[in-house]
Amino acid sequence: MAKTLSTILKRDYSDDLDKIKTSANQEGIHILMFWSKEEEEEDNNQMTNCPERFFDSVTMSVMESPMLLNQSKVTVDESTLAYLLLQKSPQCPFTRTPLGQDSFCFLLDLLEDINAWRRSIKQGSSSHHNEKSEAVGEEA
Repeated sequence: MAKTLSTILKRDYSDDLDKIKTSANQEGIHILMFWSKEEEEEDNNQMTNCPERFFDSVTMSVMESPMLLNQSKVTVDESTLAYLLLQKSPQCPFTRTPLGQDSFCFLLDLLEDINAWRRSIKQGSSSHHNEKSEAVGEEA
């Protein structure tokens, strides 16, 4: 749930949160955000190498929990669906049909593919980090 909240905050309020953090820092108040710079860099790296089917069709961010909108057959992240369902009149953004409990379903196979891809990215970056560490160690 925290990851979903973080995703919504970054998507919808990133500029406002940056302004608040800057103002607070000028006053000597340090605010910890829900995400770190490392997570942001990791997200940016993922975006460049990510298969297109892993992107949320609305936000164009990598999905954490993929959902299928049954009417439009479009895939969105659970955080996007939560945002849509919280609107005054929840509607599919693609067909404008009302969203209800039977309007969507989880895509567990796609979630497994996304998680496998993320693991491969992490293994690749950790082996790349180890190669850098070994190279630095050899120079010393």
